Amino acid sequence: ALAGLIEATAQAGDLDRAEALARSITDLRRQAQTLAELAGIAAKAGNLDQAGTLARQAEAAARSITDPDRQAWTLAGLIEVMAQAGDLDRAEALAQSITDPYGQSRALAELAETIAQAGHVDRAEALAQSITDPYEHSRTLARLAAAAQTGDVDRTAVTGHDWPVT
Repeated sequence: ALAGLIEATAQAGDLDRAEALARSITDLRRQAQTLAELAGIAAKAGNLDQAGTLARQAEAAARSITDPDRQAWTLAGLIEVMAQAGDLDRAEALAQSITDPYGQSRALAELAETIAQAGHVDRAEALAQSITDPYEHSRTLARLAAAAQTGDVDRTAVTGHDWPVT
């Protein structure tokens, strides 16, 4: 019920009130997720400063989670919001800071795809190359190559070749 009220308040344009309500949530995972959702709403509305502030608050709540797995998955959920808010450096630093190896690999993979879609192909490829999980590494490169093949990004920059990847 509180989540619905927070979302409705944010959609009505009162992000300050929605933020206050979100901060009243005592479950840190839910608080972090809600603040991240509010950051996404602010970013989509073009209010990047407020989106950044909300994302940092969400990160602080997530870092207070004591269970390493829950913390990793909660932090991973914040990364796309930070990227949407235009803070690619912070999103990348956050992804790199995840201590769970698989959680970090998944976060880096999702971020690489988001960065490529934003037109930063070289950065996306470099990020994909830093993924340590072999499956996530190859899957991410394949997805970047597929995006290049459909014209979403420059194929040569992603694959290193000017031939289609199937």
